[in-house]
Amino acid sequence: MNVMLMRAFILIFLFGLLVPAVGGLAGEPSGVLSQAKKAAEAKGFVFETSRDEIVAKAKKEGSLKVLSGSDPSIYPSMMESFKKKYPFLKIEMVEITGPDSAQRFVMELKSGSRNDFDVAHASTEFYPEYLPFVKKFDLLGMAEHGVLRIPSKMIDPKNRAATARFPWLPTTRI
Repeated sequence: MNVMLMRAFILIFLFGLLVPAVGGLAGEPSGVLSQAKKAAEAKGFVFETSRDEIVAKAKKEGSLKVLSGSDPSIYPSMMESFKKKYPFLKIEMVEITGPDSAQRFVMELKSGSRNDFDVAHASTEFYPEYLPFVKKFDLLGMAEHGVLRIPSKMIDPKNRAATARFPWLPTTRI
């Protein structure tokens, strides 16, 4: 079992980055999504074709554990908003701050002793070291096909399974 983003990727929604759309782009034939799914899977990526698939997997999983670099004072309101939309998920948020904590977390990932977070803050200092532990969801492909409602510019084009927040882009509310 890989570490970060391991469970159904609905769990990534917490930061408002990956709010799923109702389905593919309006009027997009299901054949196009099937082809995109096959192409992504051929490259070793997971590609979900609908919001219903994502929600069903999240319901089955039932929980979300987040390692966050955000201010802990906002966790209660974030979790409350998320719970309103996804009441079937148990949510836990844990703070990570500073390069020492980030380095320790990366070392734990590498040693195999850390695999309990669904979503993790990837420190910019150690970003390349996180990538081998990120489950390979084709976030870019799913965003481009409207399965996820996220600006494709927020997804690392070289590492299609990693997202970033950019201060000049508004985040989507959950």
